[in-house]
Amino acid sequence: MRRLHALIIIVVLATACGSTEAPTDSASSTSTITPSTSTTSTTSTTVAPPACGSSLRTGSQELVISSGGKEYIVEIHVPESWTETETGPAVVAFHSLTYNAAAFRSYSGFDELSEEENFLSVHPNGLDTELDGPALLTIGKNWEIVPDFDEEGRDDVEFFRDLASVLVDDWCVDANRIRIAGDALGAMFSMTLICGASDVIETAYVMGGMYVPPGCTPDVPTPVMHVHGLDNPGFPYAGDGPSDFRQVPGVNEILDKGVFEAFTEMAGLVGCDTTPSESDFGELGIQFDFDGCPDGALHRHVAVDVLKNRWFGEKYDTSGLDGARVAWDFFTEVGS
Repeated sequence: MRRLHALIIIVVLATACGSTEAPTDSASSTSTITPSTSTTSTTSTTVAPPACGSSLRTGSQELVISSGGKEYIVEIHVPESWTETETGPAVVAFHSLTYNAAAFRSYSGFDELSEEENFLSVHPNGLDTELDGPALLTIGKNWEIVPDFDEEGRDDVEFFRDLASVLVDDWCVDANRIRIAGDALGAMFSMTLICGASDVIETAYVMGGMYVPPGCTPDVPTPVMHVHGLDNPGFPYAGDGPSDFRQVPGVNEILDKGVFEAFTEMAGLVGCDTTPSESDFGELGIQFDFDGCPDGALHRHVAVDVLKNRWFGEKYDTSGLDGARVAWDFFTEVGS
């Protein structure tokens, strides 16, 4: 913990003295899981569910959402305990760059946790990029974030709104309990949604990526918990240092800002105190709570010394924590 406190002090002092821009994707600089890797999805057919109030089939299913002339494939897990007479919460989990929904499902833990906690587990796929750029952009699916990722005729924020409407209308989801989670690039996209679709989101949990979109003006303060590893190789915590993602157009100025400074900026944008309270996050790191937020929309940042790359769980770290459970505990702490 001594090393952790020393680095945090350096980062906080640098923030107080002023810095530069906002942060990015934390997919591992070496791992490249492609769409064919995971076997999580058990159904390949598209299901048109009956309206809420009729019988919904449980288990893993696929849904196609047409939005803005694009088709997004969404993988949904309906727990055995899900009822068709009462609405419940949904967790919409966004995968990282070089990954896809099936790959994220294989380690996010949300499908398994949904059986315990009775929520709809939703993993959307991003789209193949049509942009010119490094090979990194062509592996797996991606989400629109930085301006250089903004493709003509594509609007991923609008897709999320369309998906939320379908979940509420057809899948018995409570419109006031749509929670989002993101891994690396998916974390950055989640922060984009907090800025552009906050009226649809109850709360958010993100790991391994941080981003404050230019001109971010959330309509509704959204509680968010952000976890980042000090040794994250794709998204350096302090803002300096090498990363394979520096070859992606538009990313350098995001990486250079530093994680703590960017999260502090986001907290300030929604009206939270920008001097957080500090406590230990178990034996793993330091928790910073930015209090005083409008409507009690707590902003929590956690810096950990064990997470080299993005998501709590056996795939990426030795903390013994379950990323889905940590997320759910935060959702229930700040949500309805």
